[in-house]
Amino acid sequence: TIQDLQIDLTSETDRSLAADVKVKAKKLMMSGTVHVTGKLDLDDDLNATLSDLTCTGEGMIGTMAATFLQSQLKKYNGKQFPLMAFSLGDGLRRSLDVRLAEASR
Repeated sequence: TIQDLQIDLTSETDRSLAADVKVKAKKLMMSGTVHVTGKLDLDDDLNATLSDLTCTGEGMIGTMAATFLQSQLKKYNGKQFPLMAFSLGDGLRRSLDVRLAEASR
């Protein structure tokens, strides 16, 4: 069961996005926290590159989950994904900007 979720997104440029995610979960009597960070950059050809992917954990459950997730994240660290390969409807996108606004609570 997820007890708390915090997501912080920051954008240094109109072609980059950094994520900082903390998930606190509980399973029966044990709880743990997993902390995932990473960055996504877009180039002029709309290729997305993931970098700086990390995962750490707190508590027994969080540490076990983070160990598993970190091994999975290694597969994607530095990997490039061509966004033009995805269907974007009838139109063909030639550019993409990343913009973040303050969230109201």
